Amino acid sequence: MKLRTFVLVLGLAVLLSAAAFASGNGDVTIKINPAPAGDDSPWLGWENNIFEIWITNDAPLSRLSIGLSLSCPGKTFSFKTPYGNVPIGRPHYVQEWGDAVGTFDPDRLQVTVDAVSNTILIQGTASSSPFPAHAVSTKCYDLRLHLYCGGELGGQLSIDNVHLEPDGVWMFDDGAPYAPTFQGQPNTSTTIPDAPDAIFPVHVLPCGYPRFTNTPNAVENASHCSEFKFTFRAEDPEGKCGKGPLEFSSSVGDMNPTTGQFTLLPDPACGVTAVTAIVTNSGCMTDQFAFTVNWIDTPAEFINCPILTGYIKADDIYEFPFAAHDPDTCDKITYTVVPFGGPPVGGYAVNSTGRFVFTPAPDDNEYLRVFNLFANSGCSAIDTCQFRVMIGWSVCGDANGDMEADISDVVYLISYIFQGGLQPNPLLKGDANCDAAVDISDVVYLISYIFSGGYLPCADCP
Repeated sequence: MKLRTFVLVLGLAVLLSAAAFASGNGDVTIKINPAPAGDDSPWLGWENNIFEIWITNDAPLSRLSIGLSLSCPGKTFSFKTPYGNVPIGRPHYVQEWGDAVGTFDPDRLQVTVDAVSNTILIQGTASSSPFPAHAVSTKCYDLRLHLYCGGELGGQLSIDNVHLEPDGVWMFDDGAPYAPTFQGQPNTSTTIPDAPDAIFPVHVLPCGYPRFTNTPNAVENASHCSEFKFTFRAEDPEGKCGKGPLEFSSSVGDMNPTTGQFTLLPDPACGVTAVTAIVTNSGCMTDQFAFTVNWIDTPAEFINCPILTGYIKADDIYEFPFAAHDPDTCDKITYTVVPFGGPPVGGYAVNSTGRFVFTPAPDDNEYLRVFNLFANSGCSAIDTCQFRVMIGWSVCGDANGDMEADISDVVYLISYIFQGGLQPNPLLKGDANCDAAVDISDVVYLISYIFSGGYLPCADCP
């Protein structure tokens, strides 16, 4: 009796042990863009391909690691977002656990799409509530991916079950790890899954190219103090690449991907910026437009350049407060002065505010000195004011300061007296008859001198 009881207990223990370590039953099935009629022929080459992962499991799962490798035999395969870029971080996905929504901790179940190796890895551990058993295939994940397969009509999409790091296994764990089948085909090992690839026929949408409908000039000039802005517009004439929007991008600057609003920061050095604008449709077809932006420095402008000769005595100092305006608000005007012709013996300088000072030396007496004053803006764009200073010698009746008493001085005086024109500098340079006033009598005096052989203008004027 004891021996029979011992054998029975030993047999039950062996059965329980075998049950504890027996391989579970589970399956992983992939569906690509499943049609209502069950047609699993995917259309690739546009955004939001529906990549569904379905599983069955005969016991609750505490852990899983599912690796998938995608390829297009004989063609180039890649993951792309709707706009042609490698996905950043976790792709958009919809978790559909059927009647077990929320039982897996979504923070512990990681979905990794690797656009370099073209793989997808789903792995995680249920810390508290395992994923319940499902005898009927249940959708585990619904990934929205942009799959691109060669860009040609026809072909195949191959999906293989693989072991991927960091786990390095193809595995379900219901208390003991086991290798689930793939598309109903058995795997003999969790570390080397050997079920055959799942093969899907591929049709690529016959996409056309988008095109820009609003672009800047091939060469744009912009102030080096202000941002360059432009709004690009484009269309997808054929409209055969799904329902995704066009996306705008650019080689430099800031391009709003949705609105096409482009902004380029100014170049303080007034250089040239080459820009390529790109519009991409949901089939990764592009149109490009290249242009350059020349950063322009608008020259400053003198607002009070004297047109008359300045007369000073040999022992006087000539001063003049020059001023200039710069349309570019970011620039600070600087001033420099250079003698034109023979340089003076005395000293001359202009300060940062534009005030010019000339102190003649004795050897400058009875010389006409000419100066070029430059207003310099941010990138060395300049405006020039040329002016003259006469030291210790003058011609009476020379109202306009050209060192002659002629008909031009008559015109100058008439403009001053009757039309509000500029006055002689100094005023008494226009006093041809030396009556200490500048009026119509000086005009009559000059006309008589020039045309009728009248008296010379007086010799002693200021």
